[in-house]
Parts: sequence; structure tokens; C-alpha cells
Amino acid sequence: MARREIQCVGNLHSFRVEVSGDDVYVHADPNVVKSRIRQPKLRSLSKGGHGVVIIGAGAGGGHAIEGLREAGYEGKITIIGQKEWPSIDRTKISKALITDPAKIMLRKNDFLEGELGVTLKLGKKADAIDFKSQVVKVGGEEVPYDKLIVATGGTPRTLPLPGASLSNIHVLRDIDDAVAITKGLPADEKGPKPNLVIVGSSFIGMELAVATAQKATVKVIGMEKAPFERILGVEVGNALRKVHESKGTKFFMEAGVDRFEAKPNDATKVGAVVLKSGEKIEADIVVLGVGVAPATEVLKASTTSGGDRIKFQQDGSVEVNEKLELVGVQNVYAIGDIATYPDPVSGELNRIEHWNVASNMGRCAAFNIANPSAGQRFDKVPVFWSAQGQQVRYANGSSLAKKFDGLFIDGSLVSPPFTTSHRKDDKLIPFFFGKDDMKFAAWYTKGDEVVALCTVGRDPMVSRASELFKLRKMPKASEIKSGKNIMDIKLE
Repeated sequence: MARREIQCVGNLHSFRVEVSGDDVYVHADPNVVKSRIRQPKLRSLSKGGHGVVIIGAGAGGGHAIEGLREAGYEGKITIIGQKEWPSIDRTKISKALITDPAKIMLRKNDFLEGELGVTLKLGKKADAIDFKSQVVKVGGEEVPYDKLIVATGGTPRTLPLPGASLSNIHVLRDIDDAVAITKGLPADEKGPKPNLVIVGSSFIGMELAVATAQKATVKVIGMEKAPFERILGVEVGNALRKVHESKGTKFFMEAGVDRFEAKPNDATKVGAVVLKSGEKIEADIVVLGVGVAPATEVLKASTTSGGDRIKFQQDGSVEVNEKLELVGVQNVYAIGDIATYPDPVSGELNRIEHWNVASNMGRCAAFNIANPSAGQRFDKVPVFWSAQGQQVRYANGSSLAKKFDGLFIDGSLVSPPFTTSHRKDDKLIPFFFGKDDMKFAAWYTKGDEVVALCTVGRDPMVSRASELFKLRKMPKASEIKSGKNIMDIKLE
């Protein structure tokens, strides 16, 4: 069974099962069972030609390699990446401020080159693509391709405000960013705590707040009423805010940044963040968690075979079809943060900036390259988890999750008990929860349709929900409110 819905490499083994009465027999080689994971293999390099070139050695590019070899692709694979290392588990950067890429590499270079037959061009930038000649221009070199996967990811947004060029103002996307932030933190929890100001109250910034709470005095600035409001809503966002506050984090919500000011004794370093209200927040380190922009520079520098420029969406992304082929260009796929794709449920164009989506897109594009007649549609359900002092799980059934108009909460949002509420018919209905632990399932609805699920302490509900979303078997919101348990629904 392939691990298709989560970010990992390698596959679980699958074995023939036989049921006889009350007995279950599994037919398996004991040596195979001990190996635990079935790794992809390079069967041969029997195919000639230029093969597949992948621009971008992130999650999407790394999983595209895995997917190509798993699907039996026997051609050349070349990957071009700006960093000196191949794909890493980027989720651990914000969750734990990992600064050593060797600790979070998905694959080592020798495995990629020796076992999977990949040509690595790392530490290099793709400058442009000649779609007519089918070559990627890398410095003074031209790398030809038969099929191309553009997986260039996202670029962290910054704030064009006075003082933004002061030192100790960072973004958090890669190992280099984690290294820079860590330099401003004490080596252990016993040292003096610097003032760390995080601008942005969504997942990256809030994960960093958890990771640094013991080493810094953390302050979060957010434009919304509550952290995570756009995705999780005010009620869940405020419940998670209380978890952060219990660890010492201070919030400044419904606030905008006006400027950054230097330290009185050092005009080169940030010393304060000034809000539009005039309030001044002392800062030794500032981290901007204000989203990412599609990294499409290489596409902007390229032209189609007819000499036309690539067409971009309003947000700077590019449109792909249901098989993830770049619209208007032959033999090219675009995946991950740069790709706007047709949602299989709503039919709307959708784009999701998440490692899980990029990984699954890489595998889908790879399968379609290895099996051109199959025409696999990208239909994976976005699933993610986040360390917020509590383990948060989330699955969204379609692009309609961004437009939820109702929220039903089953369980306890907070500990210790306090009065909270859920939304019904556009009204907030108060509830008093008296349980000891935060444990809940938050159902996001549009009309009577369930469009997303967020849980804390209710595993494996999100895993089951993702399957039900995909199979179009998710119960109606009215059924959930009446007590229907999704764990009782068979996945057939």
C-alpha cells in the first residue's frame, strides 16, 4: 500500500490476506516484513532520450522522483535545486527550528544517485526555459528534457515598510532562515530571553511561537480577530490562543504594523515594532509570517513555443489542468505552491500552499509521465497537522472549505473549563465545557455540506474524514449534529 496522503518516502508493504472462518492468514516473506518499508527501485535505464527534468528540489520535486521510479519509469531523471541539499522535511523547520539539513533530508544524495539513478544539479538556479527547444537554461548550461516538472515552491512575503531593512528581521522558510533566527536565541532555556515578535498569526508563525516559547518572550501580531481565523474560525482560533497564552505568549490582534524602529544604541538592528495604533512593541528579533508568493521567476523569464509569455493568475500562480499539465504548454507540469488546479469537487480553480499537497502533486505528475495513457486526475484531499501546544489535525474536502459559513463543535475546546460557543444559523450559541482536556472535533459547513474537519485529541477522525471526502461519502452536517459517527462508515 503506497503512502499517498502524508509526507513520507518509501511505501508500506502489501501482502495477500486470506480469511477462513475466524482465522486470518497473511502470506508474507518474514525477511520482507522485517524491512518495514518497501523502497522504490531503479529497474534499469533502458529508455533513451533526455528524460524528465525537475526544477525545484523541495517536497514536490522529491516526491516526483519517488513517484517516477515507483511507477516503473526507466528514463533519465535530472533535478535542479538552488540549495546544496536535496529535499528536506520542511515541516520540521517551523515546528522545531531544525538548523542541520542532514537531520531532515528525505533522501541522501548517494541514495538518489546510486539507487534511483538521479542526476543532481544542486546549488544551481534555473534561469529560463526554452519551451520550443525543450531546454532549461542553468547558468551557461542548457539541460534538455522530454518532460519537465516545475516545482519551484514559494517565496516568503516581506513587508515594504519603513525600517524593514534593519537586521534581525527574518522570514522562516528554509534552513538558512532557521539558522539566522537561532543565532538570536540563547543556547538553552536558562539564558536571558530576547523579545521575539512574530508578525502573522497563522500556522508558520504560531508553530514558531511554540518552538521558541521557552527561549524567548514571544509576542504575536495578527490582523484577524483570532489566530487561524481564516481557516479555523474565531472559536477554534481563540481556544488555541489560550493554549499559547498559557505558555507566556502575548497577542496583539486586529493590529497592523506601521514601521520598524532601530535600537537606540544600534541603528542597524531592529529594536521595536510600531503598530498603526501607535503602540510600540519592544523587539530583539522579528519574524515575518505573512504568507508566501508563488516562486515563478523562471516561468516569467520564459516564452511558449509560439513566442508568447506564460499567463499568470492574479495571485502570481499558473493554471494547470486536472492532470497537472501547464495550460498552454506541451510536456510541462507545474506542481505545489505555484499551481492553481481545478478542484475535483467544486470545479473551482484552487491553490493550496502546503507540503502535503505539493508532495501528492509530485506523485500524480510522475504517474502521468510514467503512464501517459492513464491520465490520472489530481484528486487528493489536503490534510495537514500542526504543533500548537496541542496536535491539531485538519482535512478539507474542497475549495468550499475557504467559504465555510457554519461551525459545529463536538467536545471540549478548552482546559480549564470556560464558556465558549458554536455557530448555528449565523448566531453564536454558548456552551459550557467541563472536561479536563482539550479534545474536540470542529465541523466546518456550507449549508448542509461538511467541507472541512479540524480535531484535537480525536485521532484518527481526520484520516477517516479525508477518505470519506475523497469517496464522496461524508455525511451531511445535519447528520453529524444528530450524532452520526464517521468512524462507523465503511470505506468501500
